[in-house]
Amino acid sequence: MYQSTQDKAYLNKFIKHAYSIQLNRGSSPADWSAAINPDNQEMLYTGQLLRPMAEFVFIIKSDNVLYNTNIMSGLVPSVIGTQTILGYGDFANWLQGRVVETLDHYNSEFWINDDKCYNEAPLTNCEKNCANAGCSGIPCTFCSCPEPAVINFQSSFAAALFFIGYIDPINFSNYTHKAEQIVTFFRNRVTEFPPNQSYTWFHDDTFREDVAHGGIDIHIPLVAYLLYGNGLYQPSEMNKFANTFTYNIWDRNNQVFHNNVFGTDNGIDPAQSICGGTIPSNGTQNFYGPGEVLTWMPLYPFDDFSASPNDVYTVLVTQTVKLLTDDPTAFLPPGYCSSITHNLSGTQSFYGLSEVVKAQWDKECVNLTLYNRDVVYDQDFVVKNKLVVAPQQSDNNYQAGVDDPFAEPKTFADNGSKDRFVVEPGTTVNFVAGESIVFGPGTHLKAGSNVHAYIDPNICSDGMRIGNPSGSGKNQDNLTKSIVDTSYKDSSLSTLTLINKKENISSRDSSFLTFRSFIVYPNPTNGIVYIAFSLDNNSIVTLKITDIMGHEVFSEINHKQLSSGNYIIPFDGTSFSKGMYLCAFIVNGQPIKTEKIMLLK
Repeated sequence: MYQSTQDKAYLNKFIKHAYSIQLNRGSSPADWSAAINPDNQEMLYTGQLLRPMAEFVFIIKSDNVLYNTNIMSGLVPSVIGTQTILGYGDFANWLQGRVVETLDHYNSEFWINDDKCYNEAPLTNCEKNCANAGCSGIPCTFCSCPEPAVINFQSSFAAALFFIGYIDPINFSNYTHKAEQIVTFFRNRVTEFPPNQSYTWFHDDTFREDVAHGGIDIHIPLVAYLLYGNGLYQPSEMNKFANTFTYNIWDRNNQVFHNNVFGTDNGIDPAQSICGGTIPSNGTQNFYGPGEVLTWMPLYPFDDFSASPNDVYTVLVTQTVKLLTDDPTAFLPPGYCSSITHNLSGTQSFYGLSEVVKAQWDKECVNLTLYNRDVVYDQDFVVKNKLVVAPQQSDNNYQAGVDDPFAEPKTFADNGSKDRFVVEPGTTVNFVAGESIVFGPGTHLKAGSNVHAYIDPNICSDGMRIGNPSGSGKNQDNLTKSIVDTSYKDSSLSTLTLINKKENISSRDSSFLTFRSFIVYPNPTNGIVYIAFSLDNNSIVTLKITDIMGHEVFSEINHKQLSSGNYIIPFDGTSFSKGMYLCAFIVNGQPIKTEKIMLLK
């Protein structure tokens, strides 16, 4: 989510969560999943914890600016062990140490050899000797050669090895070598299905891989391709993994999902079947983890153009909507089991949901609503369509008046109302949107904060605006970039709406409280100023700015019919001389107010 939105709230949540997990490691100093392991799949859960932690380290250490950025005070202790924690880089270094501990533990105790890779359990000394002897001869007299762990146990370890090896010069050779061996191990078990250019593979030597665990397996090619491009996987191979989803898992004819990568509903491990492992009267096993199919979304960039409307993206977005609205046709055909299964059940479901959100964020021109938050760190909020700050709005995502903070792991040190969006002194916040920016009631920009807001209509040129049924996007020809650079005085805002200065002006969302005033800010200014006003009724408006000699310098709104609502019009004075200017606001032919504007430069 951070990689898509660049919102540090996600990083802060991750840090809080990762630190808590590390505090609850099991008895082994290099393993933390035993304490929460319900069914003897310790390696699987350890890998699923390792992969995102390793990716976090990779993200932070690949960004020098972020690496040197301080984290919010109180998020984690200022000293953990011997590591002083001031910035994201400090925490990444500490977490990297914990990940390396675990990887080294598994490399020492679980690694069989380069052919079989990891075992599912620690090797005995006899098994190690047998493996070192190539699984033959005298060392294997008193024990059998260990067998490799199933691929979904090994895949998350491969991803973690790749991420850490990429940024760790000490462990680069050892870690990347082992990750590449797991790539080979997986590749040798994948079979091409020529009729639709897809791949199939088995969970082990007996059972076909189910959809949920297949969503874990694909991290091997995804991370290898992300870090090493064509070096380990070719684009044509990535396309075949996408085809596994769009041809095998997704039944194009019946518009339902099958439960394994072969495109059938049988042959998977019965232990991986939902509804208590029951087999319905139609003789098929149940689809495992209805929401876990979403984990296949990262393959959407590798779809064939001809796949639509049965492409990865379209299928999973459509089915996600069904899932979130309890549509009984979501994920399972009628009669498979009770409707209680039509929800985000399964350990991978919420990860999969985040992949759907990420894909939509990257592919479409989405809207963003920000609720309660105490912004104590520099932050950019960038969205392709509409950005709304609405800390007092109640909707399906947030209920005003609820004590639990929506956005942050730690908010509002003053213990005041949670229904606020506060930018603290000394903090720089940039708001960027392609269509409009709305500041709703409860927005508080404190004295000493630096707030920059601007409309960039071209930000949506690569996608489709949400709510535009034509799918053609919005005509950009008459829109130009408009920047507002604001150093605010202490200000608690009712509704303010920023629109592009070249855009056709229309009323804004009347569900927000409105202010009945005419405001010019910041004033004095270094060149760019907001002119904010509100209309109770449809009116004919003139907004005119002149210099002290009466020469008109701004008259874009001249005797213009406007609907009732709230407006913010940016005026760019950077090309004008410093000094005093007069801004006149005229409604229905009657002068309402004239404000002095001081340009300082």
